[in-house]
Parts: sequence; structure tokens; C-alpha cells
Amino acid sequence: MPKTVGSKRGGIIAAVIMVIVFAGAGVMFYYGEREADVRIADNQIQIEAMYGLDIDFSGVTGVSLIEKSMQEIGVGRRDNGYGGFGDTLKGHFSSDNLGKVLLFVKVASSPTIRIARGDAEPVYISFSDAAKTKLLYEALIAALPPA
Repeated sequence: MPKTVGSKRGGIIAAVIMVIVFAGAGVMFYYGEREADVRIADNQIQIEAMYGLDIDFSGVTGVSLIEKSMQEIGVGRRDNGYGGFGDTLKGHFSSDNLGKVLLFVKVASSPTIRIARGDAEPVYISFSDAAKTKLLYEALIAALPPA
């Protein structure tokens, strides 16, 4: 059966759409799996990542270092977030143990930092390198005004 101009055009359009879809999925996977970039500046904690945010020091009611991974603590279910193919979780989750939380974690890595924010959902942060997580915790404790 001979190919028509319309079928060639349809094949090209389908190929372009597939390339766009796979490129988009690759970008989402790359940004989703990257660890959050957390900075302390201008009296706030700046979390740059998918679902990132800025937390004013005035909104922080406590910071603690939990010697467990989120896997041990209990992640719960994803409400609106990234739970990709690796062990990275970012975004809004709900847990029977913790209630609603905002995660920027490597799920199997410990320790985990918990930032309490009054009525707002607490933020949990962990990196694949435990020493990096501990350094961030120490920097947070040093930067936050005493309670």
C-alpha cells in the first residue's frame, strides 16, 4: 500500500510529540531526583527545589534533628508531590503518624531535620550524605533567634 503525504505528516507529528513527551519526562525526573538546595539568608530559610519555599525565621517554632530516615518515621501517602523512581520525595504528603507534612528528603537517609512552623505543615529535610544534613541542622540552630 503506497504511503500518502498525510500519513508521512502524521508520522512526523507523532515522532515530534514523542520526543517532547520524553524530554519533558526526563527534565521532571532530573529536577525531581536532585537534592534540595537549602540556604539561610535574609532571616529566612530558602529551599530551592521542586515544591520549594522560603520560611521566615519568625514562622519557625522549632527545629529538631531526628536520628531516623523518613522511611523509619513513616512517609504516608503523597497528596501533591514527587515520589519518583529513586528514593527522593518532595512535596506535600499525609501520614497517619505525622499528619500533613512537606518533604524534601532522601527517604532512606538519616538523620532527618524537622522544621516546625506553627499552624503550617512541618518541613522535613534530609540529604543522602548524613554529614551534610547535620551541618545544615547546626547552621539552622546557629542562625535562628533563641526561642
